[in-house]
This record gives sequence, C-alpha cells and structure tokens, in this order.
Amino acid sequence: MSFFVDYERGVVVVRQNPSHADDGTSAVGDPTVGAEQDRDGRVRLRTSATNPLAPSFSDDVGFTVREDVIIDPRGGADGSASVNGRVGACPSWESYQRHQDGSTNTLLQRPQGDWGPDLGGPLANLPRDTAPVGQNPTELERWNQRYHPDQVPS
Repeated sequence: MSFFVDYERGVVVVRQNPSHADDGTSAVGDPTVGAEQDRDGRVRLRTSATNPLAPSFSDDVGFTVREDVIIDPRGGADGSASVNGRVGACPSWESYQRHQDGSTNTLLQRPQGDWGPDLGGPLANLPRDTAPVGQNPTELERWNQRYHPDQVPS
C-alpha cells in the first residue's frame, strides 16, 4: 500500500498494490481509509488493506496491513514533516517527504524485523499488534485524547 498527502491541494490518495498468485492470477483490493485534519494542518491517516487473493476470513483474523499515523507537515526537528503513530508488524514501512524542488527526505523507515522477532512472513506477522513508530509515537495517543476522548483505542 502507498499513500500520498498533498497539503497544497488538500488531497490524500491511498493505493493498494496488486497481489499475484503463483498461477498468474492477480487482483487489487480496496483498502479501508480514514483521514482527518486538524487546524494545525496535521493529518491522521488510518488504513487497512487485505490481500484480495486471500481467503474471505482474512479480515476477521487480522491478516491485514494496517497503520494509524499522524503526519505533521512541520513536526520534524528541522521543520520538515514527521510521521508518528502505529503500524503493523508486517510489512516494512517507509515514508518520504517530497519538496517543491524535487528533492526528498526520509521521514520514517522501519524494516519488518525491527519490532520483535520476525515470525516467518505475512501469515505469522500480519495478525500481530501494531508497533509504535516515529520520533514521537505518543502523538497518536494525544490526538485521540484531544479529538476522540470517548473512543476506545484500536
């Protein structure tokens, strides 16, 4: 799955990458996406995607790629963007910021094996709990306390 947040145009795009089976079958699923923005310009992005070739019970048992992050356009130490929150233990995660001049900087890189033992691929790792990411992962908790105090954390 990949996402793109365009602050200038007010657009969030989430794309689920195609899945391929050994027999050549391919399909693309429909990710579940939630996005909200606060007055400071921060965007909360919640996504969940299931392999469209997986059995129909996959969502029910947690075989999903998921994230719940706060993207702050000025939250980094040097005034760059920041990404903080929680992501699934599988797969690896990367976030980048692209600037007007075409340059990019890395905001987040978390290889799959960085959080606990790698239990042997998606079948074992997807159902695991999400892992905190970013320089300030508690930003998501503060967002929820401020904007959704009555909701139970996922």
